[in-house]
Amino acid sequence: MVNCSWQCVLVCWGNKYDTSDIMQIVNAIRLHSAHNPPRFVLITDRDRLSGQGVEEVPIPSFFLQPEMLGSHAKLSMFELGVVPTDLPAVYLDLDTMVIGDLSELIKLLDHPRRIAMFQATLMPFGRIGCLLHKLTNGRWYTRGNSSIVVYHPAHCHGIAESFRKLYPMVGFSKKGTSSDEAFIAFQSQENLRKIPEGMAVKFPREVMLPWLWASRLKTSLPWVKRRREGLRAITFPGHIAKAERLVTLDDGQLVVDGHHRKTRWSVAYLGTLKQKIVDHYANCPAPSQKEVH
Repeated sequence: MVNCSWQCVLVCWGNKYDTSDIMQIVNAIRLHSAHNPPRFVLITDRDRLSGQGVEEVPIPSFFLQPEMLGSHAKLSMFELGVVPTDLPAVYLDLDTMVIGDLSELIKLLDHPRRIAMFQATLMPFGRIGCLLHKLTNGRWYTRGNSSIVVYHPAHCHGIAESFRKLYPMVGFSKKGTSSDEAFIAFQSQENLRKIPEGMAVKFPREVMLPWLWASRLKTSLPWVKRRREGLRAITFPGHIAKAERLVTLDDGQLVVDGHHRKTRWSVAYLGTLKQKIVDHYANCPAPSQKEVH
């Protein structure tokens, strides 16, 4: 048995993703973290991966309520007794493309209660965000994005406990309860840390801008080129810019997302990211083609 030093947490419910989607990301992580492989924990609404080297844990019934199955079910990864508490963890959305060693993200946990995630607002994580959070009694706070979350399950179960207590009183209307990522940020302002853009990025935010010329200019900047060479993961949120769709496009084809951000499927606009996406599917073939959600 492999002696693991970290764990990878995935969450899946409903029918949006199937077994092949889950195994694609598991196999990519195994490929790129071969020298330091993780334990895999899948929090799920039903048996999906029996005998595939992935520990399956049921989503607690509280988080299986229909109103939780937008995004709030992801908060179950903080529930005491769901994810083993012996190792630090990297949570990934299933629309993440892994292209490097994710064990490096564990180094972001510089103290036990630290949580690393994407920053979703201009206001940075840290002292300024914490001060504003305190001065406004929680009305203003720095938001994060939970496509990737680095945390230690032994020190963060208070997030799920607090949500269980607050939800019956305020529903989804107050104190950050509108989404899973808002609640994580609301509860953890003093412990938040930004995942560096040299480690992982969201594809739309990284390469898609309102103006095509700006998307192309950004890709040409030397420091952006250097930063992208070290990427370990790219997430593809939303309905349009999905990795499995991009690889089917003609070179130079226009890509526009729901926020009217644009880029082209070409080296001029994506730089080395285009080849990284192509190589990913050469090493970890895409699931059978289906409607892109």
